Amino acid sequence: MSLSYLGTTLLIFLFQFTVSVSQGADSTQNKNLKTGGVGQRIPIRDILEYDFRVSWFDGAPNGIKRRILGVNNRFPGPTIRGKKGDLLRVHVTNAIQTKQNLSIHWHGIHQVGTPEQDGTEQVSQCPLVFGETQLYEFQLLQT
Repeated sequence: MSLSYLGTTLLIFLFQFTVSVSQGADSTQNKNLKTGGVGQRIPIRDILEYDFRVSWFDGAPNGIKRRILGVNNRFPGPTIRGKKGDLLRVHVTNAIQTKQNLSIHWHGIHQVGTPEQDGTEQVSQCPLVFGETQLYEFQLLQT
């Protein structure tokens, strides 16, 4: 997750989003296809949908109570579990009370064919401003 504050981008690794992808069994029933790389097409297995509301809240991750950033008033952030071929949709709302900009960078997930979903603020996408919601949508292509 990265935040812009006074024109400076800060990388915040505290949310610890975990995306766990397993191989899973082949599905022949789902005929919906999405580009899965250079010339590769992979059947969409399931659609995984999440709502993330990023804001400050009172917490004590190190035993000392203070204001911390979290997702849905939780720290660390939620674990996303999926299978190769699943379509991930994450609705992210910037509710940071100090009106900082926001973007999510999915560390370790190759954004082949969806670079605009990579969350690199001012490189591959514009920042998400306070009060707005953005849909991150991409297929899980690696295990």
